[in-house]
Amino acid sequence: MKLGRSIALFAGLSALASIVRPQVVLEKNEWVHETVTGERDCGKADWQFALSAQTSGPLKSESPLTHTCRAVTLPWLPAAQIVQVTGVRQTDVFVSLTFVRATEESPIRRITALGGLVEKRERENDAANKTVLNDLLRIAAYNPAKGQMLDIAILYLFMVGHPPDGSAKPLENALKESNDMLGRVTKEDGWTEVTVHRRRSLYGHPSKNWRLRFRTDDRGVELVSVVPE
Repeated sequence: MKLGRSIALFAGLSALASIVRPQVVLEKNEWVHETVTGERDCGKADWQFALSAQTSGPLKSESPLTHTCRAVTLPWLPAAQIVQVTGVRQTDVFVSLTFVRATEESPIRRITALGGLVEKRERENDAANKTVLNDLLRIAAYNPAKGQMLDIAILYLFMVGHPPDGSAKPLENALKESNDMLGRVTKEDGWTEVTVHRRRSLYGHPSKNWRLRFRTDDRGVELVSVVPE
């Protein structure tokens, strides 16, 4: 990830030139990698939030994870806190903990992903995990356009331990491969189906492609099911 400038890529139905964020003039030999929209390095407050959630209260863990820390700032719900920490416990048990708080008054929710010698299966379609995302959407009263649904799906997969393929590649190659690199969105009769491609699977699932089904109507957006392809 240190090979070049970190540029977030997103899929849409617009021209390929519009899939690179931020909107700056780039050279074809620049290196880019896909990230979650709003993803960033953890700051001091993010570390404190994650450590506090791991060492006190109902989400207290056996030992804090401090190997990596990533945070996400949602443009459609700036007050939300989303912080993911990773580490190793015991022998060859990879752990990802994502802590989510929608507002300052909201409870902290935790999503756990395990890989290696111990796996936590079916977490992608777990009702409690889907509720974490749905609560964010409900509190924000967010009604994303079709072109924004891929961002929502990528965010959810990140939270359950399937981040984007973070390998850096030349911008020219990334643009050519954009359809395979990201995914597709289809919408019909109050439902939106999002297929997301090329997730990393460190935490216990061989699939690299996921299909997320959302109910999208006048009441808002709700994640209903998540299955591997």
